[in-house]
Amino acid sequence: MKKPIQSVAILFFIVNCLHAQQVSNIKNSWLGNSSPDPETFMPQGIEGMFVHPDGTVYANVGWEEGGGTFTQVKNQKVSHARHTFGWGAYGGRDVGANAKYVYFSGVMGNEGGGLADPGRWPAKGKSWLILWRRNKNDVDTGPPFKGAKGYDPLFKNYLVVKEADENKEGEITGIYATETEVFVSIATDNTIKVYDANTMAFKRRWTVARPHQIAMDSFGKLWVAIGADATEIKRYDINGTKQAQQVRLPPKSFTGDFCIDKNDRILLGDVGQREQVLIYANINASPALTATFGIERGIYSGTLGKHGNLKFNQIRGIGTDDSGNIYVCSTQWGTGGQGTILESYNLAASTLNWRKYCVLFVDAVGIDAATDGRDMYGKVEHFTVDYSKPEGQEATLSGYTINKYKYPLDPRLHGELASVAVRNIRGRKFLAMSSMNGGLDVIYRFNPATDGEVAIPCVMFGWSLDTLCPGSLATPWIWRDLNANGQFEAGEYKPCSGHVIPDGGYGATMDDNGDIWVAAGDNINHLKCLGLDAHNIPMYDGTHTAIAKPVPFEEVRRVQYDASLDRMHLGGATTKHPDYHPWRAMGRVIHRYDNWSKGSRLSSRELAVPFDTLVKGETVSFDAEGEYVFTAFDRGYTTEIEERDGTARPVMGQVNVYRLSDHGSVGYIRPPWDHIGWMDVVQCLDVFKRSNGEYVMVQEDDGRNKNIMYRWCPTGNCKETASAAK
Repeated sequence: MKKPIQSVAILFFIVNCLHAQQVSNIKNSWLGNSSPDPETFMPQGIEGMFVHPDGTVYANVGWEEGGGTFTQVKNQKVSHARHTFGWGAYGGRDVGANAKYVYFSGVMGNEGGGLADPGRWPAKGKSWLILWRRNKNDVDTGPPFKGAKGYDPLFKNYLVVKEADENKEGEITGIYATETEVFVSIATDNTIKVYDANTMAFKRRWTVARPHQIAMDSFGKLWVAIGADATEIKRYDINGTKQAQQVRLPPKSFTGDFCIDKNDRILLGDVGQREQVLIYANINASPALTATFGIERGIYSGTLGKHGNLKFNQIRGIGTDDSGNIYVCSTQWGTGGQGTILESYNLAASTLNWRKYCVLFVDAVGIDAATDGRDMYGKVEHFTVDYSKPEGQEATLSGYTINKYKYPLDPRLHGELASVAVRNIRGRKFLAMSSMNGGLDVIYRFNPATDGEVAIPCVMFGWSLDTLCPGSLATPWIWRDLNANGQFEAGEYKPCSGHVIPDGGYGATMDDNGDIWVAAGDNINHLKCLGLDAHNIPMYDGTHTAIAKPVPFEEVRRVQYDASLDRMHLGGATTKHPDYHPWRAMGRVIHRYDNWSKGSRLSSRELAVPFDTLVKGETVSFDAEGEYVFTAFDRGYTTEIEERDGTARPVMGQVNVYRLSDHGSVGYIRPPWDHIGWMDVVQCLDVFKRSNGEYVMVQEDDGRNKNIMYRWCPTGNCKETASAAK
């Protein structure tokens, strides 16, 4: 029976896409990353960094979805070392370099035992803590050495520093290289190991409690950070003999990273509330804090959350070159998002040389209709958009919307929020956020007078007792911030009659009245907003209305309600179109219901969306806006432009456009770059029609850490006015 079913599915696919073509009048753009290119994008995080005296920056991160675990920034050009991620390989925590080689840490696994080659992978149940060695001037290559592991001569260039039980042991926590030796710290072993820099032969080891980052002064002495986010840095000779000198940080200051400049000063990135660089001089005798670099309190100085030069945010990478420049990496890891901002400044003048950044990962941006699309919000980011600028230059990162010091229980610090909808109710702006799996988890409000750019949690939905939500209930609950202090406190919870955070690929939305609609498979759950309270926080009584799935649905997985038109769009599976493949798939049809609130529940239109059985590709998300319906396609035919040219098969990252009036196909929009469009969020697409008639589409791209932004003018005459460009 399978063969006829497969044939029918493929026939459906051919009929649906036969006349599709690229729509005209498209501007291809992006936001959230310095580069959209798969070869030059910035990584989603930096956990370890080293700056060579010549100004080349080397960075490392344990997980990088697009493969950029090891990154080089040379003369402002970003590149990534090949074959350092995937097929068992993961990135690591640190990196070091000398005049000839770059050394960076990683972890090698075996995909649960599925990879078997003792020359390349550990045995089942084991993992390796490894040290890569690549050529400094060509990080894609590295000469083999005795005892090296790898899969061919070109990439047979990593050393197993330790074999550990899988998922039980830590990782390499620090690296420093001289021309003759490489020092490697392993915090879980309380050990620093020393290797020959050229032969990679083991030379010696010595004991230090919880060693992390390492640097060396011009006197040949090593400085070692003691513990993660260290409060002290101790000095040793190269054989491990402790010296008298040490650095003790001020109260509430912690080491994110440190380096030693050519003048023998320790420059330390403080990830405590100071959020700036601390500079220690006289380190050969009696180290003393003599200066700072950057504005005290960093991103939380001045207007809270407002981005600007010298306003650092969690410095996890720092270095200097021999030309008087300092390089500072601020990272969002552990502070509500994934991403990094790498900046180069003239150290003496405090002037910015250049900036590279990635601030979006598993982060679907929402568009603010109240500002005609000039403001967009990610889960922790605020972008301002100037549509008069060229493609790729429209969006500016202007704010960071989370404050871990003032709101330490903000769910963004502890959960996996990923999708943002911007809603304006009675002149007040709110962000409704969902996880990558769907549902609706948290609502945020703004109070610029007290909190600047920061979004304040005000409503949250939960399943049961949650240790991060003091006072939460054992049954499904709703929390409202009754006293508007942004804290989760007992007495602010009430039972909720239904689930608004269904897991596993179900969507939810907040309409322009504040009502919440949830696609829950057999039902559409409706939670009515009762207005705003005296603190301008949405009011809900926790009582849902469960509306049975209307004909012809077997399962409802997406929902969008337009309150102004009383029009409902639902996406999911029907008897005629039952299949969906990936967990995040929407299903194969969208139905439109006019006069929804009158209770007729009769579909006026069915839209069968692309479905590709050959690669298990399906529509993930949709948005009805203006005169059109837009759908986002995942797991497409190919992401290689050369392969997809001339084919009508939908490709990964493709947006399909249909007329709202009759659901006829207008055409498709495809990413203009290779390896683009990897969507990993249930609600990954937001569309807005601007006042000049232009449609703006933002779509999450998990694979290369950004959002794609398509701009489409159906008439070809969407002029940019002065007011629209402000």
